[in-house]
Amino acid sequence: MEHFPTDMSDEEIPAVILFHGFTGTKLEPHRLLLKISHALEKLGFASFRFDFLGSGESDGALVLYTRREILRLGAAV
Repeated sequence: MEHFPTDMSDEEIPAVILFHGFTGTKLEPHRLLLKISHALEKLGFASFRFDFLGSGESDGALVLYTRREILRLGAAV
């Protein structure tokens, strides 16, 4: 799910990718990641949150990621 500031111009804007925790979802308990996304919008940041395989609304089986794989994912972005 992507979130963008409402007063976007044609200029580049900073963006944040939010990763949920183990067995979590793109919302997290108490809609924490959604609240963070809305706060980032107000500060002029775009944000993107998603469900890892097998979590939340994502298809597939739950995949266990090691710390190294998470760091690789971050580097790929």
